[in-house]
Amino acid sequence: WRKKLNRRLQKITDWMHAHGASKIVIACNSASAVYSDTYEVRGIAPFGVSSVLKNNGPQKALIAGNSTVRSGIFRKLFAKH
Repeated sequence: WRKKLNRRLQKITDWMHAHGASKIVIACNSASAVYSDTYEVRGIAPFGVSSVLKNNGPQKALIAGNSTVRSGIFRKLFAKH
């Protein structure tokens, strides 16, 4: 599923860049888990992790779908902190 989703995203972002898009935000955790962030394309997963880390409350939660959890993106991003 990762390769298929990545190919689809690449086609979409290529089309958007060809039609004048300068920056793109991917508001889908599964998509941002397979598509690496670049200057022009940002995924939502890093924003979710950043938001959780900024929360000062005693309990924190981050909700994600099965594909996103299995991708390991959150484990990878939290490990950086």
